[in-house]
Amino acid sequence: MGVENVVSGSLRQRNLDEQLAYLRKGCAEIIGEAELRARLAESQKTRRRLRVKLGVDPTAP
Repeated sequence: MGVENVVSGSLRQRNLDEQLAYLRKGCAEIIGEAELRARLAESQKTRRRLRVKLGVDPTAP
């Protein structure tokens, strides 16, 4: 079992606000947070995984 499966399994059992708080940790900004909330809610209903994309500034210290 990979790290991805462990994290997604533990997140799936949390409520929507806890999931958002977990995903927000260490983020400067979440673009489209309302859309993310809607997608998380839909994902809980359909039990379909979401694809999360990470944007990193390689020039940052």
